[in-house]
Amino acid sequence: MLRYAAVGAAVAILGFSAAVWVLIERNGALRAAQEVSQAALSACTGRVEDILKDKDSDDDIDAISDSDLRDHVRPEWMLPDPAR
Repeated sequence: MLRYAAVGAAVAILGFSAAVWVLIERNGALRAAQEVSQAALSACTGRVEDILKDKDSDDDIDAISDSDLRDHVRPEWMLPDPAR
């Protein structure tokens, strides 16, 4: 009877150890996925900041009346770069 209890305890310990190992591996995979997600989120945050800066710059240009536009923006900005 004691032998069956020892075998049962050994099987339970092995099962528990396997479950712990699986959870540790899953935790590692989730940590890696979290790091990738954080990097992607940081990149998106940077893009949003760039878009907001561009919008502010566009708003500044849009606020200039058409008659005063030549005083603030050179018309050459639309021409191709001669160095290319």
